[in-house]
Formats: sequence, C-alpha cells, structure tokens
Amino acid sequence: MAPDLKTLYEFETNMENGFQTILTAPLGSITGNIYTQRQNVEKKSPRCELKFTLGSYTGHKGQDNAGVWRYDMWRFKLEATFITDRQENFAAHELMIGQTRACLEDVFTNVNLMPGTASASSGAPIPFYWICQLCESGTIPGFHSEDDTDQSQITFAGVFALRPGAWPPV
Repeated sequence: MAPDLKTLYEFETNMENGFQTILTAPLGSITGNIYTQRQNVEKKSPRCELKFTLGSYTGHKGQDNAGVWRYDMWRFKLEATFITDRQENFAAHELMIGQTRACLEDVFTNVNLMPGTASASSGAPIPFYWICQLCESGTIPGFHSEDDTDQSQITFAGVFALRPGAWPPV
C-alpha cells in the first residue's frame, strides 16, 4: 500500500527504480551497470541507462479506498540505452542487449508473479503497479566517434495498472 497519492503517482521514479531492480542481479543478472535517467552518479561503461515515459491513460478506472473512481491504467515507454566503450568492452554491448531482451520478455514472472500480485507488496520490484503488457517496439543502433562508444537504444512499449491494494489509506 502506498503511503499517499503523491507516492503512488510518482510513476517515473517508481518504474525506473523497479526496472533497474529487475535488470540487476539476481533477477536479470545483466552484464554491466544499470542506471536510471536521474541518477546523479558517474556513469561507467558498459552501461544501460533507463528512461520511463508516461503515456496516456487507457480510460480504465478503479475505486480507491475511499470509494472514489480514479484512473488506474496507463500506457508507457521504457527506453534502454546501451553505452559501451569500443576499446575496453566492445563485446559487452550485444551481450547486454540480449540479456535485457530476455529479462524483460520474462517481466510477467519477474514482476507480476512475485509476492504481492493481488496487492502491493514490499517484496516486489515494482510494488504499486501491475505490468499488463510489455513488448519491444523499436531499436536504434549507433556509434559515436567523438567518444569512441557504441550506443544502442531499445524502446519497449507497455501498459501498467495500479495494483488493487496499492491505494493509500483514506
């Protein structure tokens, strides 16, 4: 259960942190470093940078704990940008991409079937939300000659809903 609506509606932070948890050991065991877009740290190669973008609501509503009908399902995009130094860790680039695809293909096992599927759980990597759909929707490969790095971006499109037990107390 979220402590308040503000925390429940912090979609970007909650989802990025949740996907970061999913992709790191032991769930995803991705080779390299996983960062969220707002992490204020020195980002080292090889790495994956995650960016969650909220889309439109689907029109679905659910009742909160006070009986108020509220929107509870939205579309989203998750961008995973892979950056590897061409000289030091060239081989890690494709490996990280493959590991991320494999891990997120199993997102329903990694997120939804963990403790707390019917309600919010502190044991789930994304405790307030249920991932309803997630599929790869495009890839942009690239090379940056100015810093000699390979940079590829994979975009995943999805739909998430609030878990029934995630609504804060009245």
